[in-house]
Formats: sequence, C-alpha cells, structure tokens
Amino acid sequence: MDPRIQGLGGSAMRLSFQGMVRVILSGAIAGGGLAATAAYAETRITNVYADSVNNVLYIDGAEFTQGLAPDQVPYVEVNGQRLSLQSGYTDSYLAAVLPPNLTDGEYQIFVSRTTVTAGTTQASAVPDTHGAALIAAGRTANFSLTLTTPPAAETKDATRKAGPMVTTGATGPTGPTGPTGPTGATGATGATGATGLAGATGPTGATGTTGTAGAKGATGATGATGTGLTGATGATGATGLVGATGPTGATGATGTAGAKGAIGATGATGTGLTGATGATGATGLAGATGPTGATGATGTAGAKGAAGAKGATGATGTGLTGATGATGATGLAGATGPTGATGATGTAGAKGTAGAKGATGATGATGTGLTGATGATGATGLAGATGATGATGTAGVKGTAGAKGATGATGATGAPFSVPYSTSVNSGSTLLSLANTGTGFGIDSESTGNTGIYANTGTVSGAGVLADNLAGGEAVTGRTVTVSGTPTGAVVGRNDGPGYGTYGFIATDNSGTGIGVLGQVGINSSTGEAGEFDNLNASNAASTLVATTNGTGITASLSNTNSSNTSNTLYVTTNTEGVVADHTQGNAGNFFLNNTNGVGAGVRGEVNSIFGNNGTAGVYGNSAGTGGYGGYFDHTNASGFGMALFVTNAGLGVSAHVENTNASDAQDVFEATTSGTGISANISNTNDSNTSNALYVTTNGPGVIADHTQGNAGNFFNNNTNGVGAGVRGEVNSIFGNNGTAGVYGNSSGTGGYGGYFDHTDSSGFGLALFATNAGLGVTAHFENTNSSNAQNVLEVVTAGSSDLAVFENANGNVARISNTGEGFFDGGTKTSGADLAEFVPTVGAVPQVGDVVEIDPDQADRFRISTQANSTRVAGVISTKPGVTLNADGAASQEVSGPALALAGRVPVKVTDEGGAIHIGDLLVASSTPGHAMRAPAHPEQGTVIGKALEEFTGTEGTLKMLVMLR
Repeated sequence: MDPRIQGLGGSAMRLSFQGMVRVILSGAIAGGGLAATAAYAETRITNVYADSVNNVLYIDGAEFTQGLAPDQVPYVEVNGQRLSLQSGYTDSYLAAVLPPNLTDGEYQIFVSRTTVTAGTTQASAVPDTHGAALIAAGRTANFSLTLTTPPAAETKDATRKAGPMVTTGATGPTGPTGPTGPTGATGATGATGATGLAGATGPTGATGTTGTAGAKGATGATGATGTGLTGATGATGATGLVGATGPTGATGATGTAGAKGAIGATGATGTGLTGATGATGATGLAGATGPTGATGATGTAGAKGAAGAKGATGATGTGLTGATGATGATGLAGATGPTGATGATGTAGAKGTAGAKGATGATGATGTGLTGATGATGATGLAGATGATGATGTAGVKGTAGAKGATGATGATGAPFSVPYSTSVNSGSTLLSLANTGTGFGIDSESTGNTGIYANTGTVSGAGVLADNLAGGEAVTGRTVTVSGTPTGAVVGRNDGPGYGTYGFIATDNSGTGIGVLGQVGINSSTGEAGEFDNLNASNAASTLVATTNGTGITASLSNTNSSNTSNTLYVTTNTEGVVADHTQGNAGNFFLNNTNGVGAGVRGEVNSIFGNNGTAGVYGNSAGTGGYGGYFDHTNASGFGMALFVTNAGLGVSAHVENTNASDAQDVFEATTSGTGISANISNTNDSNTSNALYVTTNGPGVIADHTQGNAGNFFNNNTNGVGAGVRGEVNSIFGNNGTAGVYGNSSGTGGYGGYFDHTDSSGFGLALFATNAGLGVTAHFENTNSSNAQNVLEVVTAGSSDLAVFENANGNVARISNTGEGFFDGGTKTSGADLAEFVPTVGAVPQVGDVVEIDPDQADRFRISTQANSTRVAGVISTKPGVTLNADGAASQEVSGPALALAGRVPVKVTDEGGAIHIGDLLVASSTPGHAMRAPAHPEQGTVIGKALEEFTGTEGTLKMLVMLR
C-alpha cells in the first residue's frame, strides 16, 4: 500500500515471511516530494522481505529506476549502512545483500540513488539525500526483525525473482576486545519525535453507485435508499406515445363503394389509421365488368347474305355460332367479362351462295357466356327487299330487223325532202328508223352553233335519248376537246327536277362485275381525275356524294394499285368550324355503325408493313394547329360499359406509346380522367411469358426540388379530402419472395437519390409518412445493407419534434421506446451477448488493452493507468473485452466511441501470472507486480486490493482466465 495514501500510525501494516525471518514494517512513513530530487520524487517503499537463509533483503516499491541518469544506480541503506545491490533490479523491485549476523531489533531502511564513479562499475559516492529529507520523500521505512519460525502456511516460495545471490565472505577473525570505555553520561531524554504525519485520509470508498432508479417507464418504484444519493425517482415513463394515435381517423368515408362491387366493409373504427380498411371497397369496381355479356352481340353476323341453302350450320359451338357472321368474339369481348369461352366458332358452313332465302341458320346452342342476343336471327337474310320491281326492263332488245322484204314497187315520186324539216305524228310506231349494215355511222349530225342532236320525251318510262350497243361496247359515248380553258363534259346529264343528273345501273347481269357508272383517267397516258362531285350551292345541306348498299358487299372501295404512288388513296378536307355541342357534325369525315347489336367498328384502319415508323399506323391522327387533339375517343352512352379506347397487341411490340417530342412542352404526356365510377386507365399484359413491363414511364427531366409534384416520371394524386384510397397502390400475387417481387418496388440507380421516399406534408395532420403491416407469416419490414464497403447507417431515425424517436408495441400496448434524448425504456428488460457492465475511462501512459488490470493514477484526477504494483490498494479492476452494456459513452449516438472500458460488474477475461501461486476456481485475485496482470491473493488480502474471483483453473506462468468482477 502506498505510504502516501495511508499512514501506518504505529501499527503493523503488513506481515511477510522469507526463510526464517519475520519482517514487520512499522512506524511512520509520510508522503511528500523533494525539490532537489524532482526527477525521482515518486520513488517509494511499499514492502520488505528478508531472506535469512540466503542473506538477501527484497524491497518492493515504485519508480526505483524512474529518471535515472546514465551514470546513476539505485542506493539502499539499512541503519546508515549501505548494502550491496544485486543485479536484475527493476523499477518496482530491488534485492540487496543483508548485513551478517542480524539479530532481533528495529531497523530503518531507505532507498535513494547515487552516481557511479567514472571508470568503475561501483557506486562510491554517498547518496544524494539523507535523513529527514528522505523520510519526507516517502523513501524510508522502519521495520523490525524477529527471528522466529513462521507457520508453514505463511512460508513463501524460496524462489523469488531476483538477481544472482552474492556469496557472503568468510567471517573474519574476532578482533581483540577493546577496553571498556567510560560510561558516558546518560543523555537527556530526546524530545518525543513528532507524531508521523497521518497519511492523507484515503478518499471515501466510492459510494455504491446509486441504484439506477428503476429504468421501467411507469413511475419506477423509488429505489431503496442506497448508501449514496437516493436515486432520483425514475422519470415517470412516458405513457408510450398513445397520443400519436391522434384523432380517430375519420372513419374512412365508406370508400366510394365500387360502382358495382359490394361496398367494402367499413373499416372498424381503429385507433387512428384503422379506417383505411374501407378502401378495400375500391376493388369492387370489378363487378362493373359484369354486363360484358353484351359480347354475344356477335350474332348479327347472320345478316351476312342470305344464308346459303340451309348451309350446313357449323357444328354448334359453345358460343354463338351464327353463320360465319363476323365472329362476334372480336367484338370487344365485353371488356374482360368472362366471355363464355366463345365456343370455337364452329367452322361456319361455307358461305352458301345466296340461294333461295336460306332458312335461318340454326341458332347456335346458347353459349356459356351471355348468349349474344340469339344472333338476331340473321334478320331473315334480308330477302333482297323484293328488288324494287325492276324498272320496267328496257324494252326487250330490239330484235334484229327481219329480213329485208322484197323491194316494193317504186312508189310515185314524192315531194322532195328539205330542211329545216318539222312534222308531228301520233303513232305507236317508230317515226324514223335508219340502219347501216356497213361500217359507217347510223346518224351523223353536226351543228356549229347549237346542239348536234336534241331529243326529248313526255313519258317517265321513256328516255330523251336511248342508245343500245348489241356487241358489248359503249351504248353512248361522248367526246369533247376543251378549247376555252374551262373544263366541259363529254357527256353531261342534267336534271331540273328531283331526279338524277346522271344515272347508271345494272339491270340484268348477275356476274357481280358490272359497274353502274365508271369514270377513268389514264387512257393514252391522260391525266386528271376519274370522277369529281361538286356541290356549288353554299346553302345546300344535302350530301355531295352518297354510296348505299343493300347487299353484302363493300359500300365504297377505294384502292391504290400503284405501289410507287405516295399520294393518299382517299383525301377528305373541310373548312368548317365543327360543332362543339354535336361531334357528329362538322367533321372531315364521320363514320357511324348504327346497329345496336353490331360488333363492327365505326372506323377500322389496318397497315401491313415491316416498318415501325411514326406514320406507319392502322389509324394516324394529327393535330396541326395550336389546339385540337391528334386522337379523341369518346364513349357517350352514360349507361354503357363500352370502352372509349381499347388497345391490344398480339405481336412483340409495345401496345401503346405516348411521347412528347417537343422539349419546351410543359403539358402532360398522358392524361386519363374519369367522371364515373370506373377505372381511369387499365393497362394489362395477358401473356404470362412476356417479361416486359405492362407500363414503362421514363423522363429525362431534372425534377423540381421546391415542388415534388413536378418533374417526376409519374405523379399520382388522390385529391379527395374524404377519400380512403391511395395515391399509388401496387399489388403482386406470387409465391416467390425475390427482391423485385414487390407490390411497389423503388430503385435509385444513380450515385444519389432514394429507392423510396415517403413524406407527410400537412404539418397539422396526424397521418403517417410510412405504415407497414403484414397479415402473412413473413417479416413486416427488412432493412439491409448489401454493400460490404458501405460505412453508412442501415437505419436512421430522426425527429425535429419533442416526440419519442421510436415506440414498440404489442397487442397489449407499448413495450419499449426510445426518447428523443436517447433514453431507452424496455418493459421486458434487455439481454446482450456481453457478460459484463463496463464504463469508458480516461487513461494515462500506455493504453490499457483488454484483460489488463488497471489502477487509479495518484497524480491526476479521474485517470487510470496499467497496474504495476502487487497487492495495490489503488487497483480499480480489469479492462473489459466485450461488455454487454458500456456506460459513459458520451456522443456515441453521433459517432463511434472507443477506448478502454473498465468492467464494473459481471464476468470478464483477465490477464494473470503465477506470482501468487497456482490459481483455483473461487480464489480471490489481486494485482501482481507484473504490469497489467492479476495473481492469486494472499491468505488475508488487505481491504481494497481484491478485484474479483477466479472462475477457471490456472496453473501456467502467464495467461488469461475468466473472472467474476468483485471489488473489495
């Protein structure tokens, strides 16, 4: 024990035995320092052992060699007699040769240092300090020698770390007894020596750490009054964040019940966010699909030409197998409705030739799906509408004139024929008949000032001019050569009544190749238009061109057979303003399929090309002005379930591509809006081997930091303050749990950005920025850093408010929470893999390592250092290897805190030596003289020297064993 920390006060402080001599250290040893010897003022004696067998004196202490100059050595005196020093001394240990023939008595020993005479290895000079100065320096001690035989149990090992023994020389011959000197006068009794300075009272043993007030939230029971300060009444555990539940979220307005589907059960009024359950209803919308059945309408097919003579009705299919009638299946299969597997359209009987009004094809057996309105029984094949009593067929071809009769007798010479000639006859016979059996004209009429031939009739069934060609050529041919620059007609038909200007028809030919009116251009490389129809009357509301069919063929067919012709086959233009209130008016073209059971299209466009250029499209719409739409699709029947736009792709390309090619256009590239109860946009991939995205949205824009609603690849906004739907909802139905198999998958592929960012921006709202629930058997949330070189935190929780950083609940309420000041509250306690409680401590000198024994530094407040003194009472404990809980980690929440941590309780590995003998389980352990090591404690260890109990056996020289921390 350091004499400067505790004075002996005249009582025995330590008993040590070596060989046959008992050494008792007693008397006063005071602390202090020498101004003259500041470099080694710390030198001090802590223990003395005498070996009377080998005549060796062992001295334990501290800093015997601290600050020695190259020409200095330690110096030992006993009762003023200098002792020879053995080699092998250390900073804490000296061995010197004892004076011969020691007897019982009181001795004084002091340690100093001296200078070695130049050129020798012996210290010949006197020590550099003496007397009272030495005592004041704490480097002297009084001890008694009593030559007794110590008990066997107290005998120390004969082997002690020391230098080689110096053999005591042979005792010289006894000198002659000198004459007895006169008895000197009895000296005056010396003044009683001043009572040695009482060692400074050691610091009050650390008051037992005030029992940490029950860490339990609920007003911790006032800890039993400890020896020290009564633990502050544990802060009443905040009733775990119940408040956060906030106003019972307005019971989600019964989610706008899917316009058909059963209204989702109103979510039970939950604490806070529960209401959201209601949102389930949204799925309901599926019901709306129901009426799909309408598909059946396919039926109207039958109308395809009078079914051939009871044409063998194709094998009854499951669906409407109406005779060939354009398989209704195509007809917008009720937009997903289970189209009762349109029975393999029974190979419809060969399109029978429109024979006699074929019996209505047997209605296909009602299919599983809504039997498409029994295919409107093929409208009895439109029995040719009784062919409007063919206009009294042109009078039978005028029979070839009978054989010319014999020339009659020459009549009397009539009056001469002269022009102009005019006559009027009432006769049923032909008035003028001319026949030319040669190659000339039958009639050649010419006028240079008016009409060449003029004919008129007064009967509806007659014709002003009637011409026949019995050889298959043209009946009437008109020819003209425009000479004035104004186009004129070779054949002109004029009608001043309600009839036709020109009327062409096929009367009796059933070949299907006849043409009522044919206009051609290109003969003899001519150019121009084959036909033109003009309405020159601005107030005429009638159609300029009408094409009508009551048959089964195409009403109008326009073809371009020149593959190098890049002009339009049909070009329609209008200068009208259109009609906002009626989109059927004012268009360049209007197509109307007016059949409520029809499955055809108003407009169908098709392109057959290997190229995918922008304009290579079945239908191409373009808005060339500053407004308007390139395409506009409208479903105007408020009670109908049809789609305004339906896009499918049976190929390998994209079903729909929406792109803005104008870099300065700030408008939306794609908008889908609904005022109804259905889905605004439904995008489906029905090919389960297609690994492409059903929807792919990309943008090269930079985004807007100040407004996160702008600059995104997609922005979804549910703008209903009473709504319980989501801005974005993702769902995946899979048996796999791969990383990408997610309802919503976010990825940041750059060097910045977030894979997911959730924000609640209403500062007065109680909504959650992120809410995760799991009704399955998996983990609700998993955070993982898969980059081994990433030094960032896996999870960070930050708050700018006064609420807790985290609250953990089970079905019964809060079980743990972490406050915003970093305090942790755990109702069930804590469990760690470490086996001890430790505290970071400041150190001086060499940094202690795990397992090192450390002691309190006597010169610096609140500092620790590696222990170097056996049985030291300054010993503080052991540096922990892996503490379960570490105290005094200031700032650990912001940065890594490291350094030596002193074990306060629990089990720790400790470095040991055999200095005190073999160590057995249960042995007390104290500091040894080996720096940083412990040893087995002596039989009666001094108070304040024990650091713990051994939990393992140790029979080696130096090593490590597990120890139970126990300071006493």
